[in-house]
Amino acid sequence: MNSIKIIHVDNFRYASRTLETILLTNKNNKEKVVYLYNYDGLHFRIFENVFEVGNYFNGNDYQILKEYSHERQVDRFLEKYEFNY
Repeated sequence: MNSIKIIHVDNFRYASRTLETILLTNKNNKEKVVYLYNYDGLHFRIFENVFEVGNYFNGNDYQILKEYSHERQVDRFLEKYEFNY
């Protein structure tokens, strides 16, 4: 199971719209940064890198790791997300 640490939060027009920079650490002490866009607590999009975040906000094609409608689903995904470096 990964440990999850929010290392930065950017607020947009409204306090309920945020972009969180999250540090994941796995059992082998490997680390991965992901980005979570929270739209009013209704939609959560998880991005693997900052370039995809930029594409999303600029209206370009983008890729997301996952999209959820509940914060608990986000937490479960991040806890189990497998990455290897």
